[in-house]
Amino acid sequence: MCVFAMTQIGCGEDEVTTQISGKAVATFVSRVAGVPEVDKVFVMDTGNTGSTTVKSGDNWGIRCRAGGDMAPWFELVNEQTVSGTPPDQLLSSEFNAIFLKESDGVVQDPPQEANVVVMLEGYTYSGICEVMFTKTNDRPYEADVYSAICRDLRASDGLPARLESADFHITCCQDDC
Repeated sequence: MCVFAMTQIGCGEDEVTTQISGKAVATFVSRVAGVPEVDKVFVMDTGNTGSTTVKSGDNWGIRCRAGGDMAPWFELVNEQTVSGTPPDQLLSSEFNAIFLKESDGVVQDPPQEANVVVMLEGYTYSGICEVMFTKTNDRPYEADVYSAICRDLRASDGLPARLESADFHITCCQDDC
């Protein structure tokens, strides 16, 4: 089972050795009657503006899968903000988790599962956006992961969010690490 069941696809078993560095920025627009819309910005950063490499267990939950028939994907959870905390009690102003799966961002018929999911302040937003995995090594698997601006993320109640940027480097996503 995934840490947050953010998606229904399988989770990797490689979380002990997987390493990741990077940063993502997301925004949602607050709508309150009589008050202008206000963008609230959330940053998920592994440290030093994304240059610090972290391992699963270093206050981070990391799951990823690459190779085979399915598109590569990863999930990164900031466990400092979510560790056993019910969603309605998560720290405010926190970027709790991100899931990215490679896709060209084109909506298909029938619609595919969301390939971008972010959790902001305990609320989950998802959508279909362009995400690229550029493999830099085979053994162990390494890839640079990038997402273009993703304007169409929605919560289950329809509230919007945007993924402004996501840029990560993943090492050791395969069983042969």
